[in-house]
Amino acid sequence: MNGLSKLVVVRPHFNSTEYCQTLEEAILQSNRSHTYVLYHDRYPPHTSRQTQTWMAQHNFQNVILPPKSPDLNPIENVWGIISREIFEGLKTYNSVESLVAAVQAAWDRVLAVNLWGVIHGAQVFVPGMIDAGRPGLVINTGSKQGITTPPGDPAYNVSKAGVKAYTEALAHGLRGSAPGRITAHLLIPGFVFTGLTAQGRTEKPAAAWTPEQTVGFLFDRIGAGDFYILCPDNDVPRALDERRILWAAGDIVENRPALSRWHPDYGDAFKKFAKLD
Repeated sequence: MNGLSKLVVVRPHFNSTEYCQTLEEAILQSNRSHTYVLYHDRYPPHTSRQTQTWMAQHNFQNVILPPKSPDLNPIENVWGIISREIFEGLKTYNSVESLVAAVQAAWDRVLAVNLWGVIHGAQVFVPGMIDAGRPGLVINTGSKQGITTPPGDPAYNVSKAGVKAYTEALAHGLRGSAPGRITAHLLIPGFVFTGLTAQGRTEKPAAAWTPEQTVGFLFDRIGAGDFYILCPDNDVPRALDERRILWAAGDIVENRPALSRWHPDYGDAFKKFAKLD
């Protein structure tokens, strides 16, 4: 979609008919000319024959993912942020309306926190760091989703793409205002097992790195002079990240459709391109 879709609230335990009606009202009423890609877990109304038939009739493509997929489901991280915010201090709500209003407000703050928090932080602290005359580091946390921008959560993607662009500009500016003394770096984590990504789990998934591994890698790469600190994890090696990033940039150079990695006409080509020898 162009821009962000509205936040839609559905009742618990909805069925396939209600789910299709929700898609109709939330998406198709505003624009029927696009082909949409939906990322689903295996909840039955998402995968039922009725839903699959309806989606095929209305130009929807369906991609089924595990509900905790670390690769292509950044929405899980966003819901983790929102859940902690709206229930902070064991806060409760007396009505559905008040809960929905709290969720909407938290949703709107995704950009405010993920992007503007970084920008405001730099605006507050970097001038003082320059005036102090001492060495310093600015490390901003980006995301692979801010580079490859997979479908599923445009608010998160936009915020992290903005962090990347801002940190690049900051690094460039510091080369002139504090050359060799203060540097900016973009941390691009892989799957890291933290309170944000735990989602109720107590044991680290095999695919994830620990925070300690990530911080160790971060400082190793800063010592090597890297600006882009692209972290692997136990599931995705750097070589595969590189292929995914190159393919995303190639959409422009090769004049492919936007997000062609998830386009049905380019899926096989991407798999061939991304295959590691």
